[in-house]
Amino acid sequence: MTPRQSVETRTGSGTRTGSGSRWLLLALAVCLAVLSSAAGPVAADSETPHLWVFSRTDGFRHGSIEHSQQVISDLAASTGAFTVEFSEDTADLTADLLERTDAILFANTTGEHPFSEAQKTMFVDWLLDGGGFMGIHAAADTNYQWPEYQELVGAAFESHPHNGNQMGGLLLDRATVQVEDTTHPITAAWEGAETFQMREEYYRWRQNPRGTQDVHVLLSLDETSTYTGFGRLGAISPAYDDDQPLEWTKSFRGANRVWYTNLGHYDGTFDDARWQTHFVAALEWVTTSDG
Repeated sequence: MTPRQSVETRTGSGTRTGSGSRWLLLALAVCLAVLSSAAGPVAADSETPHLWVFSRTDGFRHGSIEHSQQVISDLAASTGAFTVEFSEDTADLTADLLERTDAILFANTTGEHPFSEAQKTMFVDWLLDGGGFMGIHAAADTNYQWPEYQELVGAAFESHPHNGNQMGGLLLDRATVQVEDTTHPITAAWEGAETFQMREEYYRWRQNPRGTQDVHVLLSLDETSTYTGFGRLGAISPAYDDDQPLEWTKSFRGANRVWYTNLGHYDGTFDDARWQTHFVAALEWVTTSDG
């Protein structure tokens, strides 16, 4: 909003209040009223996407949640690419919220959230109407009793044999991430690289999401680069021996765009400049219509 300016024409120590000045003041008041109206809350049809971040935990709580909120808030302010609000209260999921929200992010949520059946139905209808969904890390470790949510994310947590704490902060705590689609706009942060190293807590899935629904895998784990401590005779043993997708895009019944990433356990993940660029690109992709 343009700062309000005091406009006065003075003669000596007095204030001039002739008819010309009164008309000028009236005109300025009208202009300011118009500017005030235009600078109100972001409208539902604004070109700037509005993101609602939900991080309620009814189970394990990740220590990185508060830090991730600060990083996402800073990204919104520094890039101007989106607006954002945060909540951990299920009561905040209302028709008014959905009306003004372009994408919803479940960020390290855990446990069974006490959404009412009416809220669940409203949320599913919003998804079917094109609302975008994003999930970070433990978004795949929550709401197991809500079938539509499980369908939405595309996979459910089973375990995390490689948790980034294998060797007390040494190089073996990191693992190799494979970029399966180097041309997708979401993976552009890695500038065409086919692999990169990251310390993370990597999930094993109850069911591999690859090949299910319309899942398109963006990142996967090089399982030979993972470790779960020391095996027989003191040999370091890999933590996985099968395919582990880490990040993918999909839709909810063909009606919207969905992005999920397993990356997001540690503060360091959110501090990574590549991850930040990648997150903004994911939000842009999720809120872009196919039509």
